[in-house]
Amino acid sequence: MSEKPVISNTSPLVILDDRDARRYAERIGLPFTGTVGLLLEAKERDFIDAIKPLLNVLLENGIRLSPSLINDALQQAGETDETT
Repeated sequence: MSEKPVISNTSPLVILDDRDARRYAERIGLPFTGTVGLLLEAKERDFIDAIKPLLNVLLENGIRLSPSLINDALQQAGETDETT
């Protein structure tokens, strides 16, 4: 297995979950993603096998994620009940 860079110096990316911070980043043209987007990217790059257990840990620790965000993320990750 070859080494995969975790961070690329060519395109900075900020991880933001706060709605106001995301709006500001969008306004000034700063690329961003959220925690769920980061998990999806990690799965796509084969750093993790599944996002569902990690989403559950976030929820168990008081992180608020909307049901629609969870469902969309699981669908993107191929982890919906219909696909498993």
